[in-house]
Amino acid sequence: MLTTRFDRPDIRQPDVFAEISVVLDPPARRTLEAFVNTSYSDEGEPCLEPGYPLEDFHHKVALQLASVGAYLHKQGIMHRDYKLENVAVVRTSPDVNVVLIDFGHAVEAIESWDHMKGTVRYLAPEVLALKEGRSSRSYNCLVDVWALGIIMLELGMQRRVQSVNMAQQWAGELEQRAREPEATPLAAILSRLLCVEAGKRITMQQIVETLDQQVSSAGKRKTEGGGEPASTRKPFSRRIVLEMPPDHGA
Repeated sequence: MLTTRFDRPDIRQPDVFAEISVVLDPPARRTLEAFVNTSYSDEGEPCLEPGYPLEDFHHKVALQLASVGAYLHKQGIMHRDYKLENVAVVRTSPDVNVVLIDFGHAVEAIESWDHMKGTVRYLAPEVLALKEGRSSRSYNCLVDVWALGIIMLELGMQRRVQSVNMAQQWAGELEQRAREPEATPLAAILSRLLCVEAGKRITMQQIVETLDQQVSSAGKRKTEGGGEPASTRKPFSRRIVLEMPPDHGA
C-alpha cells in the first residue's frame, strides 16, 4: 500500500490510498513489449514511423523512464516492477511519450526484504539472493535501476532476457566493451545500470543527467557537422554481445 503524499498541486491528496488509477489521454494501445522482435503492433500498424531513428527512440524511452523513476525515488517509493509490459506507449509521433504503469508492487520504503514482488527476469541480483536464501540483506530503489537496464537491453538487442544468467552475462559483456568506439552512448551507460553490485549502479537521477548531457553533446556535434547520423547507426554495437549466452536457471 502506498501512503505517501505527492508534491503535485494537480493531484488530489487523500490521506491514504491503496490504489492509483491512471487514465491516459490519448489512450495507449500498446506497451513496449510490442517493440521487441516485431516491427508491427497487434493491430498490424508499424510501431515506429518509417525512417524514425531507432537510437533516438531508445534514448527518449530511457530518459522518460529514468525521469519518472527519479521522481518516485525522491518521494521514497520503489516501483519494483519495471518491465516492458508495464510501460505504456502513448505515442511515437510526432514525439515519443511513454508512461510507467502498474504500481501493484510499489512500496513507500527506503529498503525492503520482500523478494516476492516483481517479475523474475527483471529482478536485481540482490533480490534474487534474498529469494534463493543466499543473503539476508535488504535492497533499495536501485533494483528499479537494474530493471530499467534490462528493459533497455531487450529493446536494443531485440531479444528477451530469458534467465538471470543471460542478463548477467550481457551485463558483463557491456562492462567490458562499453569503451569501444563502436558502442553508442546508450550502450555505454547500460553498463552502469547493470552492475551486479548494487552500490556501483548509478541512480535514476544520474541517468537523467547523463542522458541529458549526451543530448547536448550530440546536438553540438550535429551543429559542428561532425559525428555519424543517429538514423544510420545500430542502437547498440554488434560487438557488445557476440552471441546468445546459454540459458541456465530461471
